[in-house]
Amino acid sequence: MGIQGLILKIRRKLSGKAKTAIRHNVSYDDSKKIGLLIYNPDPAFNQELNAYVKSLQNEGKTVECLCFNSKKNNYFYDFPCAYFTSKSLDWKGDFKEERINKFIKTDFDYLYSINNLPFLPFKIILQKSKAKCRVGKYEKDLDLDIMIDPGKEQSLKALLEQMVIYSKKIKIE
Repeated sequence: MGIQGLILKIRRKLSGKAKTAIRHNVSYDDSKKIGLLIYNPDPAFNQELNAYVKSLQNEGKTVECLCFNSKKNNYFYDFPCAYFTSKSLDWKGDFKEERINKFIKTDFDYLYSINNLPFLPFKIILQKSKAKCRVGKYEKDLDLDIMIDPGKEQSLKALLEQMVIYSKKIKIE
């Protein structure tokens, strides 16, 4: 991302945690609205994602997906997904497209960041998100409520499996 990436990193650091939403976790069983941030560089993982979204829908959950798309990662899924590219961000780190800003403002019960590598646009979305519980891969200084270590595999499949296991253990009385 070059200069834009540097500006985004600086802006994210300066915004700090003061602007993050107040979190009120919800039991996974009681959750209704799920958000997914997807950056999938491996087309072999498409079927896993398709099955996961279908399983969420079969549990009666409403699912909204925001997927990063690039020339290297130009994959499409069997479920509705809003796609964005690096051109969706302006030089200040604001998203130009209203559908992305709407996604950020959505009050998800759970927001899952499904990506294996540090990805600055997702960091910005996670920081600004109104989601009650944000789940993703462990990364230093990442705005998550639940951090997952996918183990030695470090695959998206392992990450997704761990996200499901730990989310389903959340019970709020």
